[in-house]
Amino acid sequence: MMHNDPTRRTISGLTQEIGLRIIHSYRLGLQVAWTIPAVLASVAIIELIQHVVEIRIGMFDSLSAAKHLQHAAIRSYIGLSKVFALWLTALLIARFWANGRSLRQALRVPSQAAIRLIAGIAGTMALSSAVATTLEPIFGASSATLSAIVPIPILFWAVGSWLDQDRVTLVEAFTTRLIDALILVIVFAASIPVMQGINIVIHKAVIGQSVATIWLSMTIDALLVVPLGAALHGSALFSGYRAGPDRRPLTNPMAPSRREEQ
Repeated sequence: MMHNDPTRRTISGLTQEIGLRIIHSYRLGLQVAWTIPAVLASVAIIELIQHVVEIRIGMFDSLSAAKHLQHAAIRSYIGLSKVFALWLTALLIARFWANGRSLRQALRVPSQAAIRLIAGIAGTMALSSAVATTLEPIFGASSATLSAIVPIPILFWAVGSWLDQDRVTLVEAFTTRLIDALILVIVFAASIPVMQGINIVIHKAVIGQSVATIWLSMTIDALLVVPLGAALHGSALFSGYRAGPDRRPLTNPMAPSRREEQ
């Protein structure tokens, strides 16, 4: 069909589409806080535990202490748990939106979807490493950029499998859906700066401040900033994947896509 031909998507049209997807992802991300607040609890609790440890070991006492203790073993162990919880939460939120706001359906993850997601992540990492190793002697520092771009279609395929709707083949991801794969990454990337920026500012601003100020700031960061970041990431995965000429309309993201209607 003519409207499904990706070659007819203009630059201005793509720019507008990406902008709308980013706005849409932020709107959904903000809705998560009162729609399924319990889902964000694990991220908030682990982040709060990490902050308690950081305060107890004196990480925010001074700039020198922060530099010395930021790689402390106990902080790193908790940090790994936080990263795992954050991504698991984001993925669950993406499935929540993809399954018509049904948390029960989101939790019913088909084994095939989980396997494809894991395979996609592993494939993305492996291809990225291979590209970087192969091209580094030729392109130097530029190989890092290429190693991040080349595996994007695999990630797109993995996200589609995880959402378990309108799944695409790897061949489609590298060809007819390549533009959609790029849109997904751009929309997701847009979910990072705001919350990550606030998180960094808070951590730097509290160094050398009073104990009360540190506890208050770190509590806000743990219970509000980081969970909201997870909500935005998950919503961006959903909104970014739904991009494209045959995707669900922005006005009703839970409605059947054109492909499903056909």
